[in-house]
Amino acid sequence: MQFFSRNPRGWVYTPLDMADVYSFTASVSGTTINPIFIHMPYLPNLASSDTKLWKRSVQELCADLKRAECYRYPM
Repeated sequence: MQFFSRNPRGWVYTPLDMADVYSFTASVSGTTINPIFIHMPYLPNLASSDTKLWKRSVQELCADLKRAECYRYPM
């Protein structure tokens, strides 16, 4: 299963609601749904030759990896 942790068509996003994270992880923990992936938004382009876009894309990838970590190990 894959899902977006934020708006897939924009650069701006809000912090995760940890109550939602806990609810989601609790809901799937007792199931056979596996693996679960977080889908990157559509705008980042890690292959861009435009330095500004590439840097922003790397930043967004890092941000999404941090968000994904919250789902793996909710605090």
